[in-house]
Amino acid sequence: MAELPSGTVTFLFTDIEGSTALWERDRAAMANAADRHLALQRATIEAHGGVLVQVAGPSEPRLTRLTVARSLAAGLTLQAMRFLLIKLVI
Repeated sequence: MAELPSGTVTFLFTDIEGSTALWERDRAAMANAADRHLALQRATIEAHGGVLVQVAGPSEPRLTRLTVARSLAAGLTLQAMRFLLIKLVI
């Protein structure tokens, strides 16, 4: 596991908006979307110097540890991708 950031850090949570209804409507498509979401998130977080700390489930919020500026940059990058509507909490 990569070294965790120190000092003042933030936690970035993301979740696929409307995921419960999407799972009920098309499980296979949602499973693919959730996998892609995780791959995009992991790559973005790592590109901003962050560490993926916890993945609760296929469409559950992701918990990452980043400095404040990098958390904001990673969140904005993820939103700009517009792969799926995601909710961000920093």
